[in-house]
Amino acid sequence: MDEKLSKLIKPGADLRRVDLRGVDLRSRDLRRANLSRTDLSHADLRDAIMIRVNLRGANLEGADLRGTNLHYANLQKTKLTEADFSEANLMGADLRQVDLRRAILSRAYLCNANLNNALIRYRSKTVRISFTKE
Repeated sequence: MDEKLSKLIKPGADLRRVDLRGVDLRSRDLRRANLSRTDLSHADLRDAIMIRVNLRGANLEGADLRGTNLHYANLQKTKLTEADFSEANLMGADLRQVDLRRAILSRAYLCNANLNNALIRYRSKTVRISFTKE
């Protein structure tokens, strides 16, 4: 990553629609950053701090998010094919309308995450999660 881009990647940064394919962002503090529609495919985001980050519509295909803190992150409509969320904190994250069928969620913490209309694989079948108020 060049020095100019490195200075832009910080908490609260506005990085909408930026091409960050394959960039190494390990352990970076990106809390409250706007990464909507950003291409983060195959990026290394291990152990990054991404609390309340906006990733709506971003491309995270093949991204490494192991151990990343995505507490209350907005991941609506993101592309997550083969993204690795192993041991990631997704507490309170917004995962509405996300296809998780090929994402890796081993030991991911999903307490209070919004999974409404998300697609998951369960026992070799695709399941759409829907919640309704009683």
